[in-house]
Amino acid sequence: MLVEMYQLALYSFVGATLTGELGKSVSPWPYAVLGGYLLVHLWYFSRPRRGRIAGKQVLQTFFRARPWQYLVLLAMKTPNLLAAVTVYWLALPLFGVHLPYMAILTYLPLIFFFAAMPAAAKLGPAQAAWIYFFGDRADKDALFAYSVAAHLTFLAMNALLGLCFLKRAMRELEAPADASVTTRDAASA
Repeated sequence: MLVEMYQLALYSFVGATLTGELGKSVSPWPYAVLGGYLLVHLWYFSRPRRGRIAGKQVLQTFFRARPWQYLVLLAMKTPNLLAAVTVYWLALPLFGVHLPYMAILTYLPLIFFFAAMPAAAKLGPAQAAWIYFFGDRADKDALFAYSVAAHLTFLAMNALLGLCFLKRAMRELEAPADASVTTRDAASA
């Protein structure tokens, strides 16, 4: 999740910088705060620690991860985000909305942040973000229609992918608990 958040922030920052919107319609402060936290995070978790915090199981991933591993993970995730920006850029004209690629690169990561907010059926925050960020550049009704259609498509694709693995998941859920542990132990031995 940490890398996901920083990936979105990084590419939003890149888009805002390249379009010249950083410091104008896009505040540099969230990026500065995130950058500052990242430096503190990397410094803190790269040092050997003792005590209660060092023993917390939930933090072990951070203690084990090296800065270069964060970069590798970011590099592995980058094509996915750039593909998403490209798909959105190609699909928007189907709804009569024409936005520059770099504007989508700037704001789509922020829209993804809004989409992660708790809401009924995940509807509301993302649609509001589309209208907030692009309402001065495109028809608000078309933006709303697009955001709902994109959301529905995303849900349908996730459901279809889930169906592909449903049989296996059901087998694993129905297997006796001790049998799955024994199988896992035998596989690791």
